[in-house]
Amino acid sequence: MRIAVLVPAHNEAVVIEATLGALMEAGRNPADIYVVDDASTDDTPRIVARCGVNLLALTKNGGKSAALNAAIAHFSICDRYDYVAFLDADTEVDLQYFAVLEDAALRQPEVSLFLGQVRSKVGTYITALRTFEYTIGHDLYKMGQSKQGTVFVAPGCASLYRSDVLRCLTYTSDTLAEDMDLTMQVQRLRKKIVYVQEAMVYTQDPATLKGYIKQVLRWQRGGWQVVKKHHVLLLGNWQKVDVMLCLMLLDALLINRWTILPPLLFFATQKMLIACGVFEAGFFVTMALYAWIKSGRADVFYKLPTYFWVFYILQLTYIWSFVEVFVLRRSVMHWTRVQRY
Repeated sequence: MRIAVLVPAHNEAVVIEATLGALMEAGRNPADIYVVDDASTDDTPRIVARCGVNLLALTKNGGKSAALNAAIAHFSICDRYDYVAFLDADTEVDLQYFAVLEDAALRQPEVSLFLGQVRSKVGTYITALRTFEYTIGHDLYKMGQSKQGTVFVAPGCASLYRSDVLRCLTYTSDTLAEDMDLTMQVQRLRKKIVYVQEAMVYTQDPATLKGYIKQVLRWQRGGWQVVKKHHVLLLGNWQKVDVMLCLMLLDALLINRWTILPPLLFFATQKMLIACGVFEAGFFVTMALYAWIKSGRADVFYKLPTYFWVFYILQLTYIWSFVEVFVLRRSVMHWTRVQRY
């Protein structure tokens, strides 16, 4: 089985060497690793060249989509490999990442897209929050979606595409969530997508609240842009993924803290408010305990009081990004990059 690893990079000198080193430790031959440098102004291309992997150094910064399209065409990747693994420049694969994915691909050759589990590297209370999100989002949501055939996002830092299917997809820059766009294209082709829980990668998430909000806003705007692009909210020839997405999106828009809190404060009795508070606290404590056990990170549990309130901000950014895309019809395409450390 021939697998190419494709890594887009722009000013990633701080992290790229560790990323490439992890790939080789996981058994990847440097000849099968392809880095496309999107006109970096730091030492990224020199570090990549020193690592002995394939490098395509672009002279003009055209964005992630253009860079990946250029690399796929330049190296004729889809013609030379059976599968293509996408990886972000700040993400380190687990030692068994490719062994697990290869085994899954051999057992299920009909699957067009495999996705792995993302874990956050240890850091601040923000990375503890992100670990909470990843654990719940993957162990519960992604697993359920995989079984129901309704996966709508294969993370750009942990996905393996069958080459013959990737050749049929269009990698464009008209949304801020290119990984979700590609996944929805696979869904539209009615191809099978499977989540492989044991295939783990470790990514560098924002260390500060400001960086986290910027990243989340980009993801949320991109998500709504993909929903609009693929006509998810329109009645018609719905697939299962459309129904599931509509339920999730409407639930997050209409049944959230900011829409429930005002009438609750106005109509509820003191005992009802206390009961609601106890229930919410108990739910998040239980989920944080689960995330601690699954991720092995105790800070996900004991730092819960320091990041619990961030969920209220997330609801506001989610509603605002919907208003931007669907109400104000703004085409916000600014790519906010996470500060590496």
